[in-house]
Amino acid sequence: MKSRSGLSKADRIIEKVGVGMVEMVKSKYDEYLGKPNKKNALEYCKWRLRLHRKLGNNRDRLEEVNSARSLGLYDEGPGPLCFDLEFDDVFMRREFN
Repeated sequence: MKSRSGLSKADRIIEKVGVGMVEMVKSKYDEYLGKPNKKNALEYCKWRLRLHRKLGNNRDRLEEVNSARSLGLYDEGPGPLCFDLEFDDVFMRREFN
């Protein structure tokens, strides 16, 4: 679905969270898929967790971005999923904004 400005909902979310962060998650996921070892899994899981924190673990936004960019947020191969985690809002504002 496109908005009046021409950006899809996923693109607006990505723009807000930062294109660089989303691209890093995608890059680390691709590295893990190319060579599924412990080091690549750990790196991917760190960036996946950062994305979850940045979006306040909002499942709707995360699903929108995941479906638009294939980030592997539901892939349990590299490690546990982050959807059930709760984050401190104060930490998120201080650390990422």
